[in-house]
Amino acid sequence: EYQNSDDKEAKEIVDNLKVLKKTLAPLFQSYGEPYRYGVLLLADGDRMGELLDKAKTQVQHQEITQALSNFAGQVAYTMRQSSGHCIYAGGDDVLGFVPLDKAYKCADDLQKLFANSLSGVANKLGAENSPTLSVGLAICHIMTPLGVIRELASQAEKFAKGDHVDESQSTEKRRNALGILLSVRSGNDTKLRFNWDDLAGLNAFETMVNYYVEKQIPSRIAYDVREIYLRTCDFAIDDKQLQKDIQSAELLRMLKQARTNQSKKIADQTIDMLNERAKKIGLDNLANELIVARWFAAKTQKDLGKE
Repeated sequence: EYQNSDDKEAKEIVDNLKVLKKTLAPLFQSYGEPYRYGVLLLADGDRMGELLDKAKTQVQHQEITQALSNFAGQVAYTMRQSSGHCIYAGGDDVLGFVPLDKAYKCADDLQKLFANSLSGVANKLGAENSPTLSVGLAICHIMTPLGVIRELASQAEKFAKGDHVDESQSTEKRRNALGILLSVRSGNDTKLRFNWDDLAGLNAFETMVNYYVEKQIPSRIAYDVREIYLRTCDFAIDDKQLQKDIQSAELLRMLKQARTNQSKKIADQTIDMLNERAKKIGLDNLANELIVARWFAAKTQKDLGKE
């Protein structure tokens, strides 16, 4: 006999969860257990202040407000197209959850929607730079406290904004970017950043995701790349070209010896692509891109192993 209705309700919940677990067991056995990680998306518009400064009349301000309203009104639908859930969409701010394997596409769809929504009024007002959307993606375990996930998403969005970028010393640009923060329970956080107009970088990253999806490269290759970087980063520190040559030789040696999960050699075209990407961004950044690409390629927990 139960002491109160709360005890009875709690037992019913536990019993229902047991039934659900038993029902799902054969599905997990056939298709794999869902991954235990999710993504919190946080986005914010760039250069909105510049656009607002161009508005000199009430009508012009209303046109900007209407453009933002049109964008916000389409956010929930856009996120649902990626099986995501919009928590908040107001003006140029967006917050929502999205599945791991659809997070990149969702972020890309939102930034395109924002740019298209604001370009008309920006051109009409003669804005030098049309507003863009910087998007942060925080990849976290589902048992991570929500407050921590929210803070990590904020860090990812700030990383996307790029205030840390010295534009005079880097090909990167501030704003108009995607920032990714991968927080794994069993390891260190990994950060990644792409400007939305860096088509070569984005295409390379999408190619890496596809390599993992199609099992063209082994799952541990990213960590092998990182190990090579850590092992060689102190070599020939006074001769950067020699250091790059050593790292390139070690990378090629590793890639040619590596085998896929089906015990096949990595295709020469794939090796060439990864080697060229390493020459462009460095082994440390290549390792980060491969690590995050592996997570975005995951369909089930098996794809992530024991992470």
